[in-house]
Amino acid sequence: MMNVNNGDELCTRWLIMEAFTELLGDNPCGKISVQSIVRKTGISRSTFYLHFQDKIDLLHQLTEHIIGEFLDLFERFEDAEMLLDMKMLYSQQQPSQHVVDICEHIRIHRKFYCNRLQDPVFINELSERLSCRLMLVYEDETHGVFTAYGIVGCMSRWLIEGLKGATSDIALKMTSVTLLPLPEFRKHGIDLFDSELNV
Repeated sequence: MMNVNNGDELCTRWLIMEAFTELLGDNPCGKISVQSIVRKTGISRSTFYLHFQDKIDLLHQLTEHIIGEFLDLFERFEDAEMLLDMKMLYSQQQPSQHVVDICEHIRIHRKFYCNRLQDPVFINELSERLSCRLMLVYEDETHGVFTAYGIVGCMSRWLIEGLKGATSDIALKMTSVTLLPLPEFRKHGIDLFDSELNV
């Protein structure tokens, strides 16, 4: 059990979210009770309810926090010129640091993502929110949607495989998905893309 200073509201909220994330790593959300959360956190039920209305509110706020971080990482994807820089690195089999950071975020929050990506509604919501961001980069709705769903698919597969391999390897695969909508990449890179996904 964790010792908590109930006067430190920020710390308490963080500990509740951390405990809930740990529990999500081993249990479906529906089987996690408020009692199990407070037991793991070392706080009282009344303290829990000072911060969250119920378990659903906690799940919503945790989701918004982690997905907010995830989408913020894509703020670095500014325009098509940045994608061309990524393409140059990719041709040297070097992943962009932007994509490595995204993969590290997934690795850090793997318990959350392993749990939530079992929910088709969550997959769709995450993909749609990401596609809205990527549409601004590609200046094309179809390419934004294609890339968003491809990235979420890569995430899911990597998590199902137990985060097998180096972060840089999955970052290269994710980069290939990101670059595929570019006409010059489709022309010269599709064979490499196919072979990488079959590794």
